[in-house]
Amino acid sequence: MVPPRIRFAFAMKGLLTIFVFFFSIASIPGIASSSENVHKLDDEVIVIVSPEKNEFLLGEPITLKIHAENCGPNSIDIGELITEYFDFSAKDKEGQAIKSHKPPAQISLHSLINTTLAGADYNDVVFVNKLVNFQKPGTYDVFYKGCLYTWKNFLEKPQERKIFQFSGNLKLKIRKSSDSQLDKVLRIYLEMIKSDNDRIVKRASQALTVSDADQAVKLLKESLNGNDEMLPSYSSHLTWALAKIGTEKAIKTLIDTSKNSNNDKVRIAAIEELGRWHIKDAVPTLVELLYNEKPVFRSKALEAIGDIRDKSCIPNVEKMLNDPDVNVKNTAIKVHKLLTTD
Repeated sequence: MVPPRIRFAFAMKGLLTIFVFFFSIASIPGIASSSENVHKLDDEVIVIVSPEKNEFLLGEPITLKIHAENCGPNSIDIGELITEYFDFSAKDKEGQAIKSHKPPAQISLHSLINTTLAGADYNDVVFVNKLVNFQKPGTYDVFYKGCLYTWKNFLEKPQERKIFQFSGNLKLKIRKSSDSQLDKVLRIYLEMIKSDNDRIVKRASQALTVSDADQAVKLLKESLNGNDEMLPSYSSHLTWALAKIGTEKAIKTLIDTSKNSNNDKVRIAAIEELGRWHIKDAVPTLVELLYNEKPVFRSKALEAIGDIRDKSCIPNVEKMLNDPDVNVKNTAIKVHKLLTTD
């Protein structure tokens, strides 16, 4: 059993983390929203859903604030990934349905949970345009379905879980913006990626992937080519965002980074994402990297080829089986087995 003092400290740390992110998002230019939906779940939790702003720029992340409050007498634990369980659809003012992306499969909950004391609250944001493709300015009716998991005494009785489902609709206004206005908003998220707080970094990275793709790629490329001495510490989040965006420009930027970055750690981050996302267009570059003078690049290129599972690379991999570097040789053996096993 975890002592109450430790549980309380953990709770305060978690709530402070979310507050910092929530405050950062709220500081993005715009008019604060006054509309909200209140959902009372059982007699224990109230969830309030509201737009982050009354008006958004076309191409910026369209965010809803999620406020969950423990209104019962007892402490409860709220699932960390509350925002992964949202689905959205939308209609324009003429009642026409807006094209939606396929919702992601539900994923298992994080091991990290937030202990919400009686009377305490939990704040987060969700990105509507993660699923809904807003292509023009206008006023939209957005329909949402949410799911919240709670436990009492999670650490002692993790099986005692409650699932609360809630749904509703809100009106969102989206207006056209200049490139400079959109640039200003997206740069705020780019700065947030530099945070040492994992939760803030995750949300900021996601925000860029649901923004205007061309504008986001331009900023990500600029950042990866910059001279920030801290770049290696957050470059993996930038390369992940490029792979997630997945447009031709994004993939080209990712491949170019793997070849031409002046920073080895940045190049490695790019190579890893090329493999992780199975980007076949990167194969010629990865084969070229097999002959790099630095063993780390040869090894990482081999791993990426193994992830992509491109059997046309078997002859190239075979040449690496006698590499003078032990790590490269062992990686080549592993990848060769992957590619030659049906």
